[in-house]
Amino acid sequence: MITGGSQAVRLAVQILSVLVLARFLSPSDYGLVAMVLAVIGVGEILRELGLSPAAIQAQTLTRAQRDNLFWLNSGAGLALSLLAAAIAPAFPVLYGRAETTAITLALAPTFLISGLATQYRADLVRRMRFVDLAFAEIAASLIALCAGIAAAATGLGYWSLVIQQVLSGIVALMLYAVRAQWIPGRWSRTAPMRDLLTFGWAILGSQLLTYLGNNLDSALIGGRFGAVELGLYNRGLQVIRVPMNQLRAPMLTVAQPVLAALQADRTRFLEFASRAQLATCYPILAALAIVIAVPGPIAHVALGERWLSITPYLRLVAIGEAAATLSFVGYWMYLSLGLGGALLRFTTWTVLVRVGAILIGAAFGPLGVATAYAAVPSFVWLISLWQIGHVSGLPTGRLVVNAFRVIAVTGASALAAWCAGLVVQPAEPGVALILALGSFAAAFALISLLPRVRRDMGDVIAAAVLVRRRS
Repeated sequence: MITGGSQAVRLAVQILSVLVLARFLSPSDYGLVAMVLAVIGVGEILRELGLSPAAIQAQTLTRAQRDNLFWLNSGAGLALSLLAAAIAPAFPVLYGRAETTAITLALAPTFLISGLATQYRADLVRRMRFVDLAFAEIAASLIALCAGIAAAATGLGYWSLVIQQVLSGIVALMLYAVRAQWIPGRWSRTAPMRDLLTFGWAILGSQLLTYLGNNLDSALIGGRFGAVELGLYNRGLQVIRVPMNQLRAPMLTVAQPVLAALQADRTRFLEFASRAQLATCYPILAALAIVIAVPGPIAHVALGERWLSITPYLRLVAIGEAAATLSFVGYWMYLSLGLGGALLRFTTWTVLVRVGAILIGAAFGPLGVATAYAAVPSFVWLISLWQIGHVSGLPTGRLVVNAFRVIAVTGASALAAWCAGLVVQPAEPGVALILALGSFAAAFALISLLPRVRRDMGDVIAAAVLVRRRS
């Protein structure tokens, strides 16, 4: 509840950021920053080196090991900051926009800041210090948002997005360190690091491949179709993906240390995984189903009339994120069971499929790329749940049945919302959205009276009880 509440506040901050900044900034402003982030964002994965999940998953972690992990992440962050600054002059050649050089230089220090923060955050998660974690992340989001809005209001344009990003990292680092209450010691040559590094490299490889698959679309649209189209597509991604990550993140934060503690008891492990899956999929797919049902009124109300071209992107991105959420429980299981190699192999296959689909979709324009983004996870999620069952030896058929039940419940509710939206004229988007939301909520409540769905809600509560006992 603490972590979920924290993410709910951060989600509200993110939505407020979108609502306010979209009034000051243009699609081109968002597109310029997205151009840089699509390339240098890979450094955010490299500076972590997969060592954050390695520290959380380890059954024992000495102080010397923790200190060594801190220096590894910090060194990686410094190296990446220097590398980003060195390649900054290449961005105008890639995108044809001179502004990207200065944006890259301004964002380069974020790698060092994130590297310094990585093990402080991992330590708070490992020790289940969720109140401290929530305080740090909410404060960082609020302070950065206020600075970004102030900068946008004074006419700084895309620099307001840069300021927001950099300041958020600085504030989070300071608060993580204060809350963790430890200072790293010197590098220890005697601390056993092999198992941590082996697991970390496998996770790093998987994260790099996933990043490539998730950002090739933005790089392709920016390079082939320009900043305006990328700005529209990027806003579609941000409006959907960022809030969804805010909802998925608390479950990963809580589920990983709990599942790691239960890995010796496979029965309880699978029980908690099933409940965690339901606790994640029901609210997230419900939110995405509303977007799929009435993307037009949502775009009009949330972003304003000049952003109505974003409507098809919203629907396609929502479909892709919904499918990706269905397989999220498998990712937790890979991490918690230490199956880094198996995760890397499956991710490689998945990314190859995604890259092929995006390249084909690009031939049909930006909407073709967005369609590929939605189609691949819709095809992969069922295979992913079968695969984790195969490599772990756990009977994951229960997770598949759970997923289909969530699809049925949220899909039927979305149908009710879509029908309600048709009743109101397009000239009244606010009324259409309210009517659609009410219809969705009524249909969902009615379906929840079914015995099986009612038991699902009980499982969600049981998962919360188990987390409370573990913490």
